Amino acid sequence: MKAKLLYILLLFSLIGSSQTIIFSENFLNAPSSTPYNSIAAHTFQNSGTSVTFSGTADARSTDPSDNIGASGNGNIFFTNSTPTLFEIANIDTSNYSNITLALNHFKSQNSISNELLISVSSDGINYTPLSYSRATGALTSNWLQISPTGLIPTTTNLRIRFTSAAAGTYWFRIDDLKLSGTKICLSSTSWNGSAWSNGLPDNTSKAIINANYNTATNGTINACSVTVANGASITVGSNDVVKIQNGLTVNGTLTFNNNSSLIQINDNPVIPNTGSINYKRQTTQISNFDFTYWSSPVQGQTLYNLSPGTLYDKYFSLNAATNSWTQENSNNTMTLGKGYIIRGPQSYSTGTPGFYEGTFIGVPNNGIVTVPFGAGIKANLIGNPYPSAVDAEAFISTNSGVIFGTLYFWTHNSSFTTSRQYDYTADDYAAYNLMGGTAAASGGVTPTRAIAAGQGFIAFSMTAGSATFNNSMRMISGTTIDNSKFFRPANDTKTAKTSLVESKSRLWLNLTNEQGAFKQLLVGYAAGATNGYDASYDGWNYNANPYINFYSINENQNFSIQGRAVDTQSDDSIPLGYSSTIKGNFQITIDNVDGNLSEKDIYLTDQKNAVEHNLKSGPYTFSTEAGTFNDRFQLSYQAKTTLGVTATDLDQNKLLISQKENTITIHSNSEQINEVRLYDLAGREILSRTKVNSTDLQLAVPFKNAQVLLIKVKLENGQIITEKLVIN
Repeated sequence: MKAKLLYILLLFSLIGSSQTIIFSENFLNAPSSTPYNSIAAHTFQNSGTSVTFSGTADARSTDPSDNIGASGNGNIFFTNSTPTLFEIANIDTSNYSNITLALNHFKSQNSISNELLISVSSDGINYTPLSYSRATGALTSNWLQISPTGLIPTTTNLRIRFTSAAAGTYWFRIDDLKLSGTKICLSSTSWNGSAWSNGLPDNTSKAIINANYNTATNGTINACSVTVANGASITVGSNDVVKIQNGLTVNGTLTFNNNSSLIQINDNPVIPNTGSINYKRQTTQISNFDFTYWSSPVQGQTLYNLSPGTLYDKYFSLNAATNSWTQENSNNTMTLGKGYIIRGPQSYSTGTPGFYEGTFIGVPNNGIVTVPFGAGIKANLIGNPYPSAVDAEAFISTNSGVIFGTLYFWTHNSSFTTSRQYDYTADDYAAYNLMGGTAAASGGVTPTRAIAAGQGFIAFSMTAGSATFNNSMRMISGTTIDNSKFFRPANDTKTAKTSLVESKSRLWLNLTNEQGAFKQLLVGYAAGATNGYDASYDGWNYNANPYINFYSINENQNFSIQGRAVDTQSDDSIPLGYSSTIKGNFQITIDNVDGNLSEKDIYLTDQKNAVEHNLKSGPYTFSTEAGTFNDRFQLSYQAKTTLGVTATDLDQNKLLISQKENTITIHSNSEQINEVRLYDLAGREILSRTKVNSTDLQLAVPFKNAQVLLIKVKLENGQIITEKLVIN
């Protein structure tokens, strides 16, 4: 019965153990008397492998540790006359974590304990001690298996060193040494230039690249870890991905072309990234006066090497405390997670823009990155620290206690003029938060949730603290996100929108005129939003367009992005405001709509003209004077029954409106008529009469074809009456 129980316990211990033997050495056999074998002359169990043995100790077979299960009679003896040393080197532990050491240990006297020092190293220069303790006192001078504690590094060249502390009248022996650990990658496969040695790599296998590899022809790489051997190269094509669960080792060459991605899963791999990559990033077309917002995805990148053709004094960072630009020395190394602005190369034209490709060279950044913020509400120029896209929504959610949730992306779409060569204003910031994105006031592409590699951006801090990036932001449901939305001047259409929509109903409205003025706002409904201010869903109107502005209003604040509560959508009514420095005709149009708003009518109420217009039927055109107007427009999803006046009001005032052919006759039985305005159904003013000061008025309509018009009559007492007329 005891034997059966012992067998069951042994079986369970084997099943539950995740430790694998990495290396063992039993020291074979050695002479039992002088001359003993020197370390150099001795034959070890691992002789003939890459593992090496050195030191001033010697190998003996006296006092073998067979009483505790030694596998041979050889052991390493540390003399009592002078301090002696023994070292085992070149042990490969690179595929293991949680590494432990066990060995048989002999001490010659009852009074000694741990005078034989044990240490480990990954470089042969810096050694870390391991700890153990032997009991002292009677009958303790014997063999005992010990397991020293301490961090044993994961490395391709582990060294274990044993050193006797000082000369004395005692000695030590060691025998049957064993290293164990948990496998990081369960298998490996090597690329020879035409095929994999052990099948395609996956997230459990180590990929070893021994010959040239191109993802465009050989396929993308998904592996537990990747090693690029000396003399080998990997070329990653545009939009291709190298996805690694753990670390990357580059002894050869690894080049990522524009819009490609390196994605790593483990924030803290046992083996950190080593070796440099070349990571290429291309802006859209720029002139030599255009600034690009950058952030480095690698370590050790200097500003100059990113853009060597830029004038020496055109590299800047943002001083959040003073809200001012700070000139950077071009030789400065780019700080992890920090944003910089760099002007275009001096050789570029001021009139004809061109593409610019910068190359980042260094060890790729990976894992948790923190970016410190100063105290107070400040604009901070930070950036994506990884060689892959970052999910803006994951970044905003993770840092919701530190930042206001709207991120601003510089585009500088404004045309260059000699009078504006240094005029870089807020009209060129696109915005994004948990509700979605809006294009810059100068137009261009609308940002999605993907913050591209190398991209710098503005985030407003709430208080002192740090913003955090981590590897989970680099992925969505195990797949990569778009790495192409690198913001600079954007020649794409204004209608680019993300396909990654999660339970949101959103409406994008544009305010434009025929001369090219443009401003966009977003109103949306999401489960996390309320009708109050929500830092992650409401984006302030960060805009300095010299011509027009367009925004929604809530709690006396202007927003370019406003999130609203889902359960209030049906009956919601949202004030819209605008400002203009020019008078004339403008249009309000739907740029895009998603979620259940796609199925609803979108009503814009012009309270000045007493017009209710369904934007689903087409744009709304109106005329305006210069100024700011925060009470003219309302946005809603249900038609109102009457504009300006109720049916009762019409009876009480006994206003009679009649039409014959192209003549409209208006008669008021009580109040005098102050002014009359006539509009078509698109909201365009057809004609007007002011200062009428009479109870009767006739208007000649300048149309011969059938028309449906809206007439607005303002009486002397300030009352406004609106009627629909059909001109036959």
